Amino acid sequence: MAALACLVLTACPAVKAPAPASDDGGLRRGERATSESFSDDERLVLSRVAVTDGRIVRRTGLPPTDKDTDLAAMSIIRGDSANAMVVDGTLDPFSFDARKKMLVSAKELATHLPDATPTELEKQALSRLIDEELARVEEERALPASASALIDAMSGALASPAGNNERDASDRGKRDAWLARRLDEIGVTYKDQPLPAQLRAELDDALDPLEKKAAGYPATVAAVSRLRDQLEDTHAQSPPPITTDGSEVVSVFRAHVDARPTTLPALNQEAADLVARLHTVLHDREIKLTDAAVRKLETRAGKLLLADGPCKLMAESGRVRGMQTSRERESVCRLVSLLESTDANDEEAVLVAWLVMRDVAAMSRWVTAPAKSRPSHPFSSTVEMADARRLERGVISRPAAAIAAMKAAALLFSGDSFRAAQNRARAWQKLGDLPLDMIEPNLGERPVPPPAKTAALPLESR
Repeated sequence: MAALACLVLTACPAVKAPAPASDDGGLRRGERATSESFSDDERLVLSRVAVTDGRIVRRTGLPPTDKDTDLAAMSIIRGDSANAMVVDGTLDPFSFDARKKMLVSAKELATHLPDATPTELEKQALSRLIDEELARVEEERALPASASALIDAMSGALASPAGNNERDASDRGKRDAWLARRLDEIGVTYKDQPLPAQLRAELDDALDPLEKKAAGYPATVAAVSRLRDQLEDTHAQSPPPITTDGSEVVSVFRAHVDARPTTLPALNQEAADLVARLHTVLHDREIKLTDAAVRKLETRAGKLLLADGPCKLMAESGRVRGMQTSRERESVCRLVSLLESTDANDEEAVLVAWLVMRDVAAMSRWVTAPAKSRPSHPFSSTVEMADARRLERGVISRPAAAIAAMKAAALLFSGDSFRAAQNRARAWQKLGDLPLDMIEPNLGERPVPPPAKTAALPLESR
């Protein structure tokens, strides 16, 4: 590893280097398939995935092996991946070609995992994880639209130097140069292709946590300031409003949430049907409450809608299924966890859970509708105006996540029986984090929800 020290935090010039040793990942091929042997081999494949992105390390808690870090570094030394960098043992998020190359290698390794019935679901989950990350690489190439996600990734890798004694001045200087360089690369792409207002605001929001952590990183602070100046300059120019490309939204949704074929109009209709069903359930309960009591419950629901950050389902087994959920399925995880933990004997708590389900369905319906027919707000629960705008920006910038929450609500909904929905949420918790097309067959049968008592509500209804 000492010979590769120049790659940590910085890019190295291309030089001739020997080809790496046999790239078999150390898998014990040919052995009798057991849960133990699968777990050991799965760990090696996950290492190959983890070296492609520090976000995977943070989600799994498993760092890549030195061998996989060396493989990534040697690829850069040989000049196989222009503009690639290794940071803290993993490729940085802007190293698109290098990330793809290592993921393709991980996918090949995964094909040699042992076949055994007890581990089949986990093997499928690992394969899908690799496919998702391959899709993410291509999505994140599309700068500046992907800038918010890439800045989030860099922010997650940054520890403020204040009180951090293990980082010496040289290390901080290299880290500072890396961050500033990548921020300036975003600025170059932004200059050629300014973002619409909603995505520009989302990018500005994404800079906040990075800026807070960057005290003591002068080049990074200066780069953040330059990028903010660019955002402000284009604010006055008023780029055209955002338009939803249905095929792009569906592509991201299928890559990260549910691989089954669908269309934006079909998703919109599914959301509308679910809103109508939940409206019926809520109407039958809210009619017994005063307006003030309903508003109080809607305020509680609004706070839950604003929840953000990492989420993890308590899978009974499996490293992949027990990972922190991906950004696209965080909303699914929070909804499942909410229903699982709600006291079914507390009528107010149950109503709040129904309200959240209704609003995630309404937000999905809103973002999948033609822009010209959208109402001013995509939800009904009570939140402050600034928070409402932040929710809207989140739905617009990550529509697949909004649709994912609706699809999860549809899988959990079992008519007016909250306990039935809660039982499905508990079964989901045990399965862990999986794409929805893998979750549904494993949840088992459910009561058929009764038809809504009213036709689908008009989109303007709140």
